[in-house]
Amino acid sequence: MKKRLLYLFFTIFICSLGFAENIAYFAPYAAGFNVDLNNTEMYSGAGDGSQKVYFNQNSYNDDTLIAVAGFKTNELTKHWNWIEYIYESVTVTFKVSMDFKGDTSWTYASASEPYLKRPFGLDFVICYNDNSEARDIISVRPSQNGGEPVVESTLDELSYSVDNGVVTFNTTVTHEKEKEDAVWVDIVLVLPDDTKCDMSSALSADDYYCGIKMDISVTGDTTYSDSWTYSFNGFISDDPNASVTNVFFTVLPNATANSIAVNNQDFQYTGNGVSIGTYEYETQSFLRRNEDDGKMEYDIQKQNEYHIFASSSADPLINGGVFTLVLNGLEADSDLEDSYMIKYLVGLESTYPNNKNGGIVWFDGQAHLTSSVEGTYQKNSNTDYTIIGEVDTYDKVISSGNMNTLVTATEITENMRDNMINLVYRDSGNIKIKAADPGFNPGNLTAGIYTSTIYFHVISDF
Repeated sequence: MKKRLLYLFFTIFICSLGFAENIAYFAPYAAGFNVDLNNTEMYSGAGDGSQKVYFNQNSYNDDTLIAVAGFKTNELTKHWNWIEYIYESVTVTFKVSMDFKGDTSWTYASASEPYLKRPFGLDFVICYNDNSEARDIISVRPSQNGGEPVVESTLDELSYSVDNGVVTFNTTVTHEKEKEDAVWVDIVLVLPDDTKCDMSSALSADDYYCGIKMDISVTGDTTYSDSWTYSFNGFISDDPNASVTNVFFTVLPNATANSIAVNNQDFQYTGNGVSIGTYEYETQSFLRRNEDDGKMEYDIQKQNEYHIFASSSADPLINGGVFTLVLNGLEADSDLEDSYMIKYLVGLESTYPNNKNGGIVWFDGQAHLTSSVEGTYQKNSNTDYTIIGEVDTYDKVISSGNMNTLVTATEITENMRDNMINLVYRDSGNIKIKAADPGFNPGNLTAGIYTSTIYFHVISDF
């Protein structure tokens, strides 16, 4: 396994609004990450909606799932009536809102070339247990002309609706005594071939992506709701250099990034910094399972924290020097006078709930990793792993104060059906900049436009 993960300006993000009850969950699966969008044989779908489907038949298996979202009836449906516990029926509603990144529905779009599009469909399979029984399905396929999708379902029409980018369906669940019931939906990726959709704009690119939002609400004597947003990605011909673990990372500049007024008090060394954008990243889902199948395992990754830092070098092993804004046209000059440049700091302010970073962490551009020795895993018990060998270390160029230290992601675990546990690492926050010199005086600068490049590195402990 590679011990260091690096993704610069990646195109995928997920965020979650969690609730203490932890009785609903959303787990990203393999088909959401770096999918070969030409592989129509593997991603042919669970079924066409004409009849119920079975798990592990056709193209319906763990490898073709984009995500699994579900609800455990748990204590929410259980009430004490002074004699015994009674269990109510509840209606669980799933609402899936698609965020198409271009002007055409049910397509992936290229992040760098939005006119490149790859049509896709999704099958939503409603599940109540892992038994080998037939399951209801909502089949959504892109149309030939990019209009309304083609929808077929084994559900009653009153139980579901599809309005272009919004798919809504519900089901009723009753918790039985001495049994923990659940309902979940398997979301299966479908990649139609050129006989079923327009593939004329599906050209080679490695940054195709699309967004999805999942809302789960439960209605009964008690009301419950939760929601997640998530983006999945793929490639055509140009296979990305994927590592063992997928980390999805995005940087979103705001308008301020292109028009910073350096006489702003917040830009001064003593200021709070000027906001220039936001960052978000999340790892793929790791699972603790009833059986070890060697895929996305929770137990190893439980020890593997994830971090982000900013530097002035594209290579995280190289010190690129301090961050410097340079007057346009003079970028190639190696010996500039102070009136033509501004040394600045980059601040990362994690805003993810319960983050452990303690405010804004400032970087001067020189932060980098030291070289390391490849590590291996040794299993000590059924659940514990030890890392044998040296792990990557982070060179703290400035050790005093909250400067050039790693910004660490939050570990999120969610209980799923059948005693499985889902683990992801998430972080999101603000990007700020301010002057690095306590004596900075904008009046000493030559008038003009100043530019600079910032690199963001997401790394893991091993």
